[in-house]
Amino acid sequence: MSFFNPSNEDTAQQHAAGTSTSSSQSPTEETANTSGRTPGCWTCRLRRKKCDLERVNGSCKTCSRLQIDCLGWGEKRPDWMRDTTQVAIRKAQLRSQMHRSRQPPAAQATTPPPVLSSGAAPNLPGGGFYDLAPGEGEVGSTSMAASSSTVGENSYEGLILFYFQNVVSYEFRFASEHVLQTLQHAVIRNSHGPVPNAIVPPNSLPFTIFQKAVTQLKHSKDTQGWYFNTDAMAAIELVKFAQMRGSIDDWRLPLDVCCHWLHNSPLNKQANPMSVLPHMSDVARFSTEATIWMETFACITTGRRPLFLTLCRNMWGNAEPTPGGPAVELSMSGLMGCSNQVMLAFAEIAGLAAWKEEKRRAGSLSVRRLVEAGRVIETALRATRTHASLSDDVAKNANIAAQLSNTQSTLAQTSRGGLDANQSLVPFIEGVFFNTALLYLQTILNDNSPGVPYVQSAVRSLVQILNWIPTPADASLLLPICLAGCMTDDATERNLFSRRLQNQNQHIGNVAHVRLVMESVWQRRDTLRVNVDWRDVMQELGFKLLLA
Repeated sequence: MSFFNPSNEDTAQQHAAGTSTSSSQSPTEETANTSGRTPGCWTCRLRRKKCDLERVNGSCKTCSRLQIDCLGWGEKRPDWMRDTTQVAIRKAQLRSQMHRSRQPPAAQATTPPPVLSSGAAPNLPGGGFYDLAPGEGEVGSTSMAASSSTVGENSYEGLILFYFQNVVSYEFRFASEHVLQTLQHAVIRNSHGPVPNAIVPPNSLPFTIFQKAVTQLKHSKDTQGWYFNTDAMAAIELVKFAQMRGSIDDWRLPLDVCCHWLHNSPLNKQANPMSVLPHMSDVARFSTEATIWMETFACITTGRRPLFLTLCRNMWGNAEPTPGGPAVELSMSGLMGCSNQVMLAFAEIAGLAAWKEEKRRAGSLSVRRLVEAGRVIETALRATRTHASLSDDVAKNANIAAQLSNTQSTLAQTSRGGLDANQSLVPFIEGVFFNTALLYLQTILNDNSPGVPYVQSAVRSLVQILNWIPTPADASLLLPICLAGCMTDDATERNLFSRRLQNQNQHIGNVAHVRLVMESVWQRRDTLRVNVDWRDVMQELGFKLLLA
């Protein structure tokens, strides 16, 4: 069955970016159309239903009868109705409330929802998932406390709101507005599907949301014989969920779902995947990009051969776009800040590393073939940029310096920094991943030797670029920091990488794990005076980390 044209639960998501329907009308347009009518409550206006105008105990009778929140009245439209995201989320809340009100009382009582107090983060098992640094509960001009206070005791919807205002900025810090909207639409249009279950972790159910969502995904595969696009998106969220919990949960389980989905997709089976891209939905493109990202980076830490190396070659093998090709294409930069060609280089290098280890174990490793293959990869990688190191020009360019200074100020005020701030960071984040790929390649070619000039040069380039990037972004740059930190013997550089990680919340994600890996590598190399493979150290520490 075609993954971009399913006929079941994710049909709505598949057409979200294509066919225009009445449901795709913007919320602001809907509310504006009611200005000439008799004023009713905001809930009835959102539902586009006639309000009975009878107010009893702060609610109209219609809302009381349906057992849904009555959002009040007024001649002046409230501020949240001018925010399309806030309006869409409240619509999803109302649909969820009406769904629950139709269930028998016994069914409603079996899963009592946790209560989210105004402005408070949920108390999750394991702790740390929603622990935010002071001032990071704000996105733009809307604070979490102000937003959650309008949710009341509908904690399921409150947690969804909290996710989009706080958590998504950690999971996809460098994502474009289009990517975030794709995720929002997937939740709003299917409020009881696998994606909402994957992003809403309750704290009082008899099983974790991770287990529930994995079970739901397995049921989809068992009953239908395949995974839907929304199953893949939900699995991606579960991978990020496991990462943010410090890999307490096994991220490999949901990643297997993503890989199974993409492996069986027409995109992966077509010799010319570019012919498939125009027919893919936004959800399918998001899931494809995220699966390639996470699977490739998983291979870097585990030493496995990338599953989708051939697909990456078929899509990005040429640095220049194909003349007359489709206008729609995958964009890794729009998802996680790394260009398509650099992601291809990561996959190529991971494949080379797996080949090297396989030949080494068999006693048939040819250093000449290894170096030749590495030279081919490096040449193709450097051809994707007009200059090898962005950092060489940064300090000389006053306009860029002023831009970065403004970005640092903006990021200091918000958790994600806002889309405008992120857009100004794009060339620098791409520069980080470009130099990380070069460093990764040199570690494979030179057996993790920090004294090799090529290794030292790549580390210096990363240090120079990181000095221009605000520290809030570091939690999303763990692979570059880990790799560069492990590959330096310079005390100043070591202190820089250690200090940048110390400035992060140690209870979210793999920050503390990466620090321990770096410090263990330093200690072992300084003591034994031998080259140390950082992945071996990670394995000996018992860490199964995905630094994506």
